[in-house]
Amino acid sequence: MIHSPFEQFKIVEISSYTEGYNFVFTNSLFQTIVILTFFIDITTNVLYSTKNPNEIPAYSWIFKELYMFIYNTISAYIGKKTSTFFPFIFFLFLFIFIFNFVGLLPYSFTITSHFAITFGLGFTVWFAVILLGIKQWGLAFLNIFFPKGTSTALVFFITAIEFLSYSFRVFSISLRL
Repeated sequence: MIHSPFEQFKIVEISSYTEGYNFVFTNSLFQTIVILTFFIDITTNVLYSTKNPNEIPAYSWIFKELYMFIYNTISAYIGKKTSTFFPFIFFLFLFIFIFNFVGLLPYSFTITSHFAITFGLGFTVWFAVILLGIKQWGLAFLNIFFPKGTSTALVFFITAIEFLSYSFRVFSISLRL
């Protein structure tokens, strides 16, 4: 029984059988394993069993509708490269959605309430954007730190501010999640 609203954020040790290893099985790890097993099963067996979204089985209509909604939304922004980035964005969306939805259930544990989880997701996306930008545009990607029309006297100051704001973006993404 929960006696405090903050008890749902407490990580509780379920078992700690360790013979020479430092491993603790917690409620957070248990929930993550259960939900990710369900999630991977749904995405691999139902959604990615076919390349054509219209051939998704009829019994999974809610996943088909969600799949099509997210695909069309991403397609509107990305265009031709949708098929390249869609699996990652879809997985990320469903991961955040499912874990936040489970957190709404009474007596459940909200794994996305921990900064380590959201920081890991935010850092992964932030670093991926940097790598893809450098791969796509090379060193010209660094032009995002040099705003056009900046006077020569302010170039070093503005560049430092732009670099800091871009670097701290990973923390703002993590806090928003």
